[in-house]
Amino acid sequence: HGGQSQYHSIATLLDKSWQPTENYRVITLRVRDIGPEPEIPYGLYGLESFDAFMNMRPTSWAEYYNIGILNKPHRGEGVDPRIFVDWKNWRNGLYRGIENQMSLPHLAMANVKHILSPLPIASTLLRKVAGPINPPVTRHMFAENPGLYIKDRLTRLTQFNDMYVYEIPNAYPEVYSIDRLVSVEKETTAT
Repeated sequence: HGGQSQYHSIATLLDKSWQPTENYRVITLRVRDIGPEPEIPYGLYGLESFDAFMNMRPTSWAEYYNIGILNKPHRGEGVDPRIFVDWKNWRNGLYRGIENQMSLPHLAMANVKHILSPLPIASTLLRKVAGPINPPVTRHMFAENPGLYIKDRLTRLTQFNDMYVYEIPNAYPEVYSIDRLVSVEKETTAT
């Protein structure tokens, strides 16, 4: 995609109107040529991400992700938390069957309230809360209109694609439990 300056220009991620005030997470549907890595919404826009790749995670997290969300067996190894587009689900300009690719109820239990997607999603279980009017130029356009595809690729060097934002219903907010109480003197400083 060239440099990284275009990652600061995603309109729906700059828009704060759809973003929840409570502690919820997002997950990114990744498309190699038109969608950013999950770390971009996390690092540049301050959105708490459930799928940002980290070197160390608890084993229970990997089990939950593999068995619960992706409905795959867990073989004890780590997990790549990125959700990739399965192009066989792309039909007539819409991404269909996302609820077969991952468990939306398990994502909701993991505090994930929004799915960020560079592609429009067709699902009766999700509600679109933000996104562009015109669909993106996908790799399938190259055969139909190579000039438009190449022009779009060059434009993305300085202006990244906008993202669609879909809300997962009944998501649980993040909660924190106390693990200990510490008594301090009334006038104690932070140091």
